[in-house]
Amino acid sequence: MTGAPLEGCRFGRLTVLGPGREQVDLDSRRRRYWRTRCDCGTEGLVLEENLLSGRSRSCGCRGFRDRTGTEPELLSPDLGSALRLARKKAGISQQALARCSGLSRQSIVSYEQGRVLPSLPSLLRLTEALRIGPEEYLGKEAREDDSDPR
Repeated sequence: MTGAPLEGCRFGRLTVLGPGREQVDLDSRRRRYWRTRCDCGTEGLVLEENLLSGRSRSCGCRGFRDRTGTEPELLSPDLGSALRLARKKAGISQQALARCSGLSRQSIVSYEQGRVLPSLPSLLRLTEALRIGPEEYLGKEAREDDSDPR
């Protein structure tokens, strides 16, 4: 790759850090990728044509906001950690939990990483599949609030 005409340019929430790689497709079409950093801090490779056309404007973190617009890093990690721990105690994979609960594996990943809070029906499906009660997945603060005698 010669030069870096996109280096330093912004596309939505993405800033181009520099050239990534080039690859030639089966149809002999050259594709250029650029190293980018999202405003959330995630770095990755993005196809040049997706940057220029506007199809790629973030790393995907904008899709992980809850309905109130909360950024992923502001969501409580307690629930995700508790779900991951319960799944590991049960000795099952994310894929197996997805099958048992009727949810997608990507949803399980997002919940465990704390990027998305599951809806109440999804949370109930997870607890049924894991055979755990609410005390297993509620964070420490929630348990303390429940035991408050006021």
